Amino acid sequence: NTDFLYLSGFQEPDSVLIIESSKNHPLPSHKSTLFVPRRDPAKELWEGPRSGAKATPELTGIENAYNIDELSLYLNKYLTENRSFVTWYNFNRPVHPEFHRRYFTSFIKENKSGAVEPTKMLLHSLRCIKSEAEASLMQRSCDIASKALTEVMKFSQPQVFIYLLLLFLQ
Repeated sequence: NTDFLYLSGFQEPDSVLIIESSKNHPLPSHKSTLFVPRRDPAKELWEGPRSGAKATPELTGIENAYNIDELSLYLNKYLTENRSFVTWYNFNRPVHPEFHRRYFTSFIKENKSGAVEPTKMLLHSLRCIKSEAEASLMQRSCDIASKALTEVMKFSQPQVFIYLLLLFLQ
């Protein structure tokens, strides 16, 4: 999920990022926690290495990391310690349907005094703001794509180039 990657910089599947602001962590300060799959050497032979909860904080800079099987306990504890809060979550279009059913449906139902707000519009507005490094990387990507198209044009007949251009624009 590109929003997850944008917020966490973490590329391992089946992971969850929770960002909390509260009286103890008022915005712009916050507490970030990643829940990641438990390391499994047998699975990693086929699927590639995983960071695991111990290595994730150093890899991402996110201060807290736990195994994904601890997420239910974490959410239940949060419900008991917090009375009223807003959950920013794409409830109507969950990215990970299995995790949605397993963890978040009951969490949202149990939070009777809180609201649920979708994240999509907020995150996409944040993603419009680019740092100098991001703008430079985007310019480099455009330069590479432009050069590739120029090279293709040198060897293409008009009909082939139009077809390729249409594919590229989709």
